[in-house]
Amino acid sequence: MMHPATGDCDRACLPRRRLWPLALLLAASGVGAQQAQQVQPTRQAAEQGATGQRGRALTVDMSASVTETLTDNAMLRDSEKRSDAITQLSAGINAALRSDRVNGVLDYQLTGTVHARESKSDKVGQALRSAVNAVLIENLFYLDGAASISRQAISAFGIQDVGRSLDNPNTTEVRNLSLTPSLRGRIGSSAVFDARVNFAHQSTEGSSRGDLSTRTESLSIGARPGVRLGWNASLVRSNYKFKNGRTTQDTRALAGLVFQPDPSLRFNASLGREENDITTLGAKNNNTWGVGVVWVPSPRTSLSATRDHRFFGDAHSVSFVHREARTTWRFTSSRDLQNAQPNQATTVLQDAFQLLDDLLASQVPDPVQRRDIVLKYMEQRGIPASAVVNASFLNSAVTLVSRQELGFGWQGVRSNALFTAYRSDSRRVDGVSSVFDDLTTDPAVRQQGAALTLGHRLTPVAGISMTLTWQRSRGASETRNNELTSATLNWTTRLGPSSNFSLGARHVEFDTQQNPYNENAVFATFGVRF
Repeated sequence: MMHPATGDCDRACLPRRRLWPLALLLAASGVGAQQAQQVQPTRQAAEQGATGQRGRALTVDMSASVTETLTDNAMLRDSEKRSDAITQLSAGINAALRSDRVNGVLDYQLTGTVHARESKSDKVGQALRSAVNAVLIENLFYLDGAASISRQAISAFGIQDVGRSLDNPNTTEVRNLSLTPSLRGRIGSSAVFDARVNFAHQSTEGSSRGDLSTRTESLSIGARPGVRLGWNASLVRSNYKFKNGRTTQDTRALAGLVFQPDPSLRFNASLGREENDITTLGAKNNNTWGVGVVWVPSPRTSLSATRDHRFFGDAHSVSFVHREARTTWRFTSSRDLQNAQPNQATTVLQDAFQLLDDLLASQVPDPVQRRDIVLKYMEQRGIPASAVVNASFLNSAVTLVSRQELGFGWQGVRSNALFTAYRSDSRRVDGVSSVFDDLTTDPAVRQQGAALTLGHRLTPVAGISMTLTWQRSRGASETRNNELTSATLNWTTRLGPSSNFSLGARHVEFDTQQNPYNENAVFATFGVRF
């Protein structure tokens, strides 16, 4: 309300102030209904592009939704258990561009959350997943970019949750941006070159832990692909700058050989020197070497494996993918310095959309057309877009992460199953830095998790799904260890060509010696697409 004397707005007005950006985007979504008629012809262009015709294909979808959640533990604390009614207003845009020179995807959502009782927990959040690949000069100059916004846990040992609308002080919004300009081409008729610079930046909201900027410069030359016996040489320099930590560098110079006895099999080996100041205050030099193999016996099966000797010990990377008509398998294993994009010592398993996209890759080769089919498939069967276990924590120094991930997807006539599992081990490599994060007090953070989603199409317009998740974090102290389990049931129906309605319920148990809790909730969502 307005105070007569001062004209100031008290706390009751704060949610309205925080939601003004969302109101603007919702208004834009309303206008999008008229714009959708103009976009519709581009959908046909996208399908034509799948048949090999050159040209330009742009698809744009705008959406809006309202979700009402009734929970018995909005504060996620059994010691202070409070029920609440939570309203979420969301507006989003989903776009894909496919042309001769530019390909890109954009998936953005703005969500405002209002609590009936705990107005101090009201917030506005964003979610973004985007990527672009552009050919600036054909056969020479390229630009790749990616950006993301997601909500992540700050500490592996803090409160963990599965509901974005709940008040969890252990989560923060993480923003990532990556740009990579590159020069790629041929040197005569027998060699190729690749020179690129990657700029990456990560920032967090309300927490400086995890804020990082990196720059990686690389130059490589080698024999043209496809020759039976080839060679290569590369120089890579990486710079890591943590906001609250140290600035360090790592430089590697390598030379190697490549042997390809047939088009489906390739072996490689390399030898070189490495210099870095990550483990010490001054520069340290050491020898480095690596071996690898790539085997692609068919378009549906691929296997790649590498092993390297680095300054921190042995590193490896293994990736196996196999697809059948109705199933897909994926296994990855790695041990290496954390990737600066994103900067979490994290295991983010493939979500439902990614697994289904991989499952349909052989049936629908065009990515733009496949995206629309996957979204419609998930809507009909009531599969949540982010049916995924996401265990992560932010760190403030260079970290060594070992992880294994397994994913399986099955698609039946009316039913489907998606399963993902992982385990990870994170350790700090930078022994000089004293900045605080989970690895300051724990020499290693070990995490495990799994998720199972079962979906079934009840009618041509309705579907039901059940998602079970489990995750566990372990450190040096038993008092900080925790375990999270959840079960979610969701029913979805399509009300019209561009609207849908869903009902759901969930049960969550969080077990820890410090702040355990149980939470039960029911929720309903009405959404429209333009």
